[in-house]
Amino acid sequence: RKWYMTPLYLGAILGYSNIVVTACKELRVKIDAPLGMINQTGEFATHDHYSVIAVMQWVILNNMKGMLKTLVEDLGFQFRWFFHANCHRVVCKRLFDLSEYESNPRWKGGVTEEDYAFESSRVRRGMRSASAYKEQMKMFDYLIDLGLPFELLFPTEVPIDDLERLQKAKKLETRKQSREYMKSLSRNEREAIDLASAMASSYNSLKNSEAEMLTLCDYYRMLKKKWEGKESQIARLDEFEALDPTWRAERKRQEEGGEEEKSDDESSYGSGSSYEYPGDY
Repeated sequence: RKWYMTPLYLGAILGYSNIVVTACKELRVKIDAPLGMINQTGEFATHDHYSVIAVMQWVILNNMKGMLKTLVEDLGFQFRWFFHANCHRVVCKRLFDLSEYESNPRWKGGVTEEDYAFESSRVRRGMRSASAYKEQMKMFDYLIDLGLPFELLFPTEVPIDDLERLQKAKKLETRKQSREYMKSLSRNEREAIDLASAMASSYNSLKNSEAEMLTLCDYYRMLKKKWEGKESQIARLDEFEALDPTWRAERKRQEEGGEEEKSDDESSYGSGSSYEYPGDY
């Protein structure tokens, strides 16, 4: 496949902030320009509302903090433009999955071959994973500092009060009890528990003793504290309303009655766009 994009996005992918700022502010390149592609059959196709998503995801997956700051703070790019559906899963896997990421030196961290030269293969994998995980958490904290809303990560809260009550009553001790409890939850609540469980599992697997590990509920509380005192992008929505292509289109479709009204547990901000984008770019 061959992709065609504007200088704005090509500069972002290559890491040149000066090209990105010049293209956006001086040349006034259309921020929502379609992304062109020649597929395997030689046909040319365009994808509307996809360029921003592809570039922001690329910048995060490649640990390009400087470029991410330029896009978000200087140009007003919004995390809600892409933090949903396939993009949500791909980014969460990169940030919270305990992997070595040897193929990308930007995620390796400070560990070197000399550090584990005389260790077993199992210890080597553990050291590489721990080093990469530190880099992943640095990116995660940076996203929060830039204004990533908690509601995008968890559109629905994890029901930690119910979990703790049932655990104290010893009603979640068997597989059958846990399965019945999960069946009683909404799909959004199950997805929230699955994501928080995966995050807590990666966190605990790097601890040296059980005493250092956290329960799912305690980890979720610790996670929420990361947002205390941070300014969310929600507070800056009016400032960058003109740069909000996908959200404008979705609101227009809702006003025209083209989409059913969302349920109470799905906030209009946190639920993300309903657009379907091609593949897990």
